[in-house]
Amino acid sequence: MTQPAAPWLDGAPLSRDWPPPPSRRPPRWLRVGLPVGLALVLLVALLGAGGFQRRTDTTTVMAPGAVLDAGRLAYTFDRAVAEAETGSGEGRWSVTLQGTVANPTDESQPLPHRSSGELAVRGVPGDHLAELGLVEAGGPTSVVLYRTNVPPGTSLPLTISATLPPDYRPSDRLLVVVCETELSNRRVLDPDAEPQWNPTERCFAVFAPLSVRPGR
Repeated sequence: MTQPAAPWLDGAPLSRDWPPPPSRRPPRWLRVGLPVGLALVLLVALLGAGGFQRRTDTTTVMAPGAVLDAGRLAYTFDRAVAEAETGSGEGRWSVTLQGTVANPTDESQPLPHRSSGELAVRGVPGDHLAELGLVEAGGPTSVVLYRTNVPPGTSLPLTISATLPPDYRPSDRLLVVVCETELSNRRVLDPDAEPQWNPTERCFAVFAPLSVRPGR
């Protein structure tokens, strides 16, 4: 069997002109640029897929007449009426939602208004967001006249008025969305303040049956 040759060692001093061995690390542009580039690609893909849009899986669709337990108030929506404003309304549409509102708390609760973030009305099909008008409880057939608050432990008829633009075309239904409320303190500068009822991202949606009246 042939024995391998012994290693040969050069005893001469190493020349200072000898080049250093090549680095095994990848160049800086590859180490820094590649991760940054991949991050940008992922960010663009996430934006394109709507990754930073508001979640929609927190909205529950309910049947007309179902009770929507929204925290401080509970609602039902049974029907809606649309009517074209042929006079000074510039061709807009007036819509009225009918239902009930109940107050399960032990304090009087105000009805939602256009800037409370608790209520929205939309014409379907399409993306016609209605401009909210009056939100009233009670009425001529109730034991009380129209009011903007609900006493504790009571249930009252509910009427919501809204306006849709002239290019809206009524279908057989109208979409109403009610968001739940919860007691919370959102005052960053006053963490010890009393909690208040604030809308959350959990919402209910009802497609109320819609009838159309002749324009006035």
